[in-house]
Amino acid sequence: ATLAWQFNPTSANRSATYPLNLVIAKVACAASALVTVKAWLRRSNTGLTGTLLCKGGQIAGVAADVSSSITAAADTWEELTITFTPSEAGVVEIEALFYGGTTYSGYVSDMTISQA
Repeated sequence: ATLAWQFNPTSANRSATYPLNLVIAKVACAASALVTVKAWLRRSNTGLTGTLLCKGGQIAGVAADVSSSITAAADTWEELTITFTPSEAGVVEIEALFYGGTTYSGYVSDMTISQA
C-alpha cells in the first residue's frame, strides 16, 4: 500500500490564484549547486491540476517560481521533477498544490531530494 498526502479541494474558489497547498519539505541548500526535487503525484480526474512548486524569492538565485504540473491521465501516478540552483546557502520550502473542481482528489507520495 502506498502512503500519500491526499488533497480534496471542495470549493470552486480553489483556483490557480488560490490553490489548496501544503509545504511538503524544507530543503537546506548549498550555494551554486543544482538542487533536484522529485515527487510522485496523482489525481482522480483530469479536471484537477496538481503541481510541485518551489516559490521564487525564497533564496538568492531563484527569483521566479519553479514548478511542474501533472500531465498524466486520471488515476495514474506521475513523477514530477523541479530543479534550481541557488546562489547562496539557505533553506527553501517545497509545496504541493491542487485546484480545479469540487469533488476530485489529488495525492502526493515518495519524495526525493538531491543536490549536485
